[in-house]
Amino acid sequence: MDAVMVRPWSDGDAAEVAALLASDATPVWANQGHALHGPAWREGRRWRQTWVAERAGHLIGAVTVATNRVHDGRLLCAVEVAEQHRRRGVGSELLRQAYRGAPDSRPLAAKVAPDSAGHHFVAAVGGLAYQRCDGVTLDPSSPNVQAWAAGAVAPHGARVEPLDGWAHERLVAAFVEQYLWVHEGWSPVTSLDALDDVARSTIDEHDATMGSVAVVDGHLAALVLAFPAGDHQLEVVAETQSRSQPHGAAVLAAALARTVTAAAAAGMTALELDGHVTDPHLHPLLQSAPVVTSNPLLLVEHSSQQAGADL
Repeated sequence: MDAVMVRPWSDGDAAEVAALLASDATPVWANQGHALHGPAWREGRRWRQTWVAERAGHLIGAVTVATNRVHDGRLLCAVEVAEQHRRRGVGSELLRQAYRGAPDSRPLAAKVAPDSAGHHFVAAVGGLAYQRCDGVTLDPSSPNVQAWAAGAVAPHGARVEPLDGWAHERLVAAFVEQYLWVHEGWSPVTSLDALDDVARSTIDEHDATMGSVAVVDGHLAALVLAFPAGDHQLEVVAETQSRSQPHGAAVLAAALARTVTAAAAAGMTALELDGHVTDPHLHPLLQSAPVVTSNPLLLVEHSSQQAGADL
């Protein structure tokens, strides 16, 4: 069998690298893994390098390493091999190249679906999951979901309202506040400026009529953001504004119930809840929800200490 040659990305590789995307690739992999490949970046906190693998003159794989502007404790990494060339050492050779070419020894991280080709590769090279997202989807028009939402009662002194009366800057600040504490235990934010940029672009895209807020004693207590995600679908991000929010589960449930009701009235057919198993209020709340589908996601990492022994 011809040897594998690994070289840096060149301008003529785009079409062949695009063809590496498997027919069964998840949207997350397509948008956040596969889409990472491309020409090098060398601008300040933005760094990216892609290498491709060739065998007998045919491009059969690619690997990209990039910095994460918000969470720079890990480097982003995407390893992709053409389906007919998997399990032949190509992915391991690409991962070795990732470590050789990385700017430093930070762990390499990616997002994979459980039991996917990417998950099997990560397990084979000794990588580990450091977070799990349940990927729960609800049908807001379902009688069971409507009954579940109707059972959410706001605690005394709390009020729930849509976001269309809230100023853009206040919502940006609320997103930052929520994001910081949700991630602090497992992927702390390392650049507030970068997070502020993300927050502004995120709030620019949200649907204020579908999103909800819970206010307790004049203070924002829980935030539910909703984003268009396809035909009659919304992606929803929801949690309290602090880990220690009194009656946090009930406050969040009331805000999320308002979004469920508004989504049903607007003819939405799916609410995709974007959260983590470590979210102290959202995760337990969703355990009682009438779930339509669940498409979990694993956040995985591989360290340079493992590279020599496992590859």
